[in-house]
Amino acid sequence: MNTYVVPFSTSDSVWVEKITARSLQEAKDKIIETYVNLWDLDYPGDWSEFVDIIEAANAQVGDVIDIDAL
Repeated sequence: MNTYVVPFSTSDSVWVEKITARSLQEAKDKIIETYVNLWDLDYPGDWSEFVDIIEAANAQVGDVIDIDAL
């Protein structure tokens, strides 16, 4: 299991999500699942669509980074 981080921001705040997953794709899937439920979003088809949905909600999402590989 690896540890991944991804930064998020809105006009009011900045935060970093930390996820434990077996792969980058699993980490992205967990992030998508979390925010779809948290913000009541439409479920995206892939990571790129998720980023577009987040940006349409006036927020930003950064790159998912495997911090164990640093």
